[in-house]
Amino acid sequence: MSIPSFLTISRVDDGPALAGALFKRRFDQQLVRFGDHYVALYRAGEGRFATLGYLHVTAASEIALIGGGCTDNQMLGSMDHAHSAALRTSGGVLLHMLLYILETRTNDFEAFFGVCGNPRAYEVLLRIGFKPTPDPKLLIFTNRALGASRTELLIEKAASFMPF
Repeated sequence: MSIPSFLTISRVDDGPALAGALFKRRFDQQLVRFGDHYVALYRAGEGRFATLGYLHVTAASEIALIGGGCTDNQMLGSMDHAHSAALRTSGGVLLHMLLYILETRTNDFEAFFGVCGNPRAYEVLLRIGFKPTPDPKLLIFTNRALGASRTELLIEKAASFMPF
């Protein structure tokens, strides 16, 4: 699924500078400085970009912990109607950000884990191939076959970091 031309997704060094206000507004928490920060930037005009979405990835050896996903719903409501419709039709900001992370980091980890309390985000994770685990808020994505015992070990490791 291609990313719409008006959306740029990128890993950034200073997540708090680009997405701190959005994260604070959505979760009423300060954005952490560690880990990898991903932003979805909306091309709001010629040479103007605004942060539309955010995701955080923490590397824990052979696994990646993905969390903190949020979208600026105010911006979605005020952006060009054709652009917001294209985003809805193509799966939404979170879907595009997750696909970008999985595509660019696929060889870096044995498994990716998402922690999710939002039903819409849960649906998006399932849509792109994440699978439920025994913990109802924890989902796993693997890009290669893992044995049952290895998968269980990685799930236990990810669960030990909850919530992330």
